[in-house]
Amino acid sequence: MFSSVFKTKTLQLLFLCLFLLTVTAVTTGHENGAAPKPFVGILNITQYRVQLKCEVRGAAPKPRVEWRDSDGNILHAEEPQVSHRDGRYDITLLTTVTRTNTNLFHCVATQEEIGHVTEEEIHVPGETLI
Repeated sequence: MFSSVFKTKTLQLLFLCLFLLTVTAVTTGHENGAAPKPFVGILNITQYRVQLKCEVRGAAPKPRVEWRDSDGNILHAEEPQVSHRDGRYDITLLTTVTRTNTNLFHCVATQEEIGHVTEEEIHVPGETLI
């Protein structure tokens, strides 16, 4: 019986150590970090155009950030604003959308090195662009 209890306690301790090692690796920031869901918003809206903003914060490795329409087409955007600190990237991407057949747009962040893709969508209100 002592042997059975000893094996159980040893396995529990081993699992606890592995869990703590995993948590430590993730929280120290030394490992790659999947990009969080982007923050999206409308900066400026007129009768014929809308300026959209996408922000990705704290991603490692550096993601590719793109604006897409509801059909998945990549939209023309300004040069991204990129800052880099402690191995993490903050990226802001602006696009101006004019006449289109949709009011739904997606900001997509892709980190090919770790096989991670995340996105957020935004709906432009009313008949602004259609």
